[in-house]
Amino acid sequence: MNAQTAVVLNIAFHELVTNAAKYGALSVGGGAVTVVWTVDALLDPAAIEIVWTERGGPPVQPPSRRGFGSHVLETGIAHDLGGQVTIDFQPEGLLCRMRYRASHRNYPVA
Repeated sequence: MNAQTAVVLNIAFHELVTNAAKYGALSVGGGAVTVVWTVDALLDPAAIEIVWTERGGPPVQPPSRRGFGSHVLETGIAHDLGGQVTIDFQPEGLLCRMRYRASHRNYPVA
């Protein structure tokens, strides 16, 4: 991982943890966050997918407007890593998928 990837992922995780602690699964006792990552090494360069799942927190509703944090998260992965972010506001908890290529420049995510 290069420095740019580390910075972008640090910002993404900071945003996710902050929101989980304020409003989501980490704002209540018994809530939990699961982070799973996979590497598709059959692609060249490899595709990396990180899935953030919150459960056990307050019921989730989609926000009425897109916030600055969501913008930073989506833009950082898309612009700086050439990847994709999907955020799903499921009633039982937030689900965020981040996907990017190990070599981030000029490789769109398949």
